[in-house]
Amino acid sequence: MKRIRDLSVNPRQCPTVKGMLGIESPYYFLHVEHNCVFYRIDNDIVYVTDIYHEREDFMGKMFGIKLRTKDSMDYWGE
Repeated sequence: MKRIRDLSVNPRQCPTVKGMLGIESPYYFLHVEHNCVFYRIDNDIVYVTDIYHEREDFMGKMFGIKLRTKDSMDYWGE
């Protein structure tokens, strides 16, 4: 929670999703321990929009981009 609270002091300290992943998006990306935090800034207010565990498929959930093949999902039962 401290890392997220620190965003109120310097909200642009993290990379943008566009800069990191090349995906057009208003979000910034913060990695904290095993979590990926996505937030946006609107009128100098920070809005945390999603928090995913690093094992979750955030690319699929947030952007509709599937990184796993059907064979992989069938094999692992996902």
